[in-house]
Amino acid sequence: MFGAGVLAWLLLSQNAAAPADRPVTDLTTEQLASRLFDTPPADIVSHRVFRDSPFPGNYSIRFYSRVEPFGDGLCRRHGYYIGMSDDHPRGAPVPQEELAIAQDCALVPADGFAHVQPAAALDAAATTLRWLKDRQRRGGAERILCRHSQFAPNPCARGSAHTLKALPLDRIFVVDRGRAPGAWNIAVMPEGPGQLFYDVTLERGDRSEPVITIEWKAPAPF
Repeated sequence: MFGAGVLAWLLLSQNAAAPADRPVTDLTTEQLASRLFDTPPADIVSHRVFRDSPFPGNYSIRFYSRVEPFGDGLCRRHGYYIGMSDDHPRGAPVPQEELAIAQDCALVPADGFAHVQPAAALDAAATTLRWLKDRQRRGGAERILCRHSQFAPNPCARGSAHTLKALPLDRIFVVDRGRAPGAWNIAVMPEGPGQLFYDVTLERGDRSEPVITIEWKAPAPF
């Protein structure tokens, strides 16, 4: 249930439903939520702990609701992100929305959800993911650009249309609004965060011919 590099101990003392010196792996979701929320949300049913920062002493806890269908072909999960550190052992809970492309929500793995960034409205993000999935299925005629940069293997070698067809849309990790009106950025990470990934840009707006740009690139150094 817990990712690699789990910080073994949380030295918290406020509002604890269990002794403050208990290790994280001994605490239930209910006990941990009682420590970190003034009033724990009633719909939180699970949590994970991450060492998701290169800086020693920094980590995070993410609480999740139950997974539920969100219209045709999508699943939704919401929850809270709490950044932690040894110097500031209790961060402010930040609401999060997550989506996954799937027909059966019971089969989506815990790490199979995409984070919908705060600037991206949930309904609009869902519409965009359905649009991309539909174009992948139909092999639409819009412009598809594939840029493989210098990193091997070259996903563009068999052509841009093939690259779109082969995108693992069950491995989307981030959905965000793009800079241009009507544009979206989607990070598809076949091997998970921290590895080479597909940076997919969708530009629809007022264009009569939508443009899908796929770039194979390295993650930012943070």
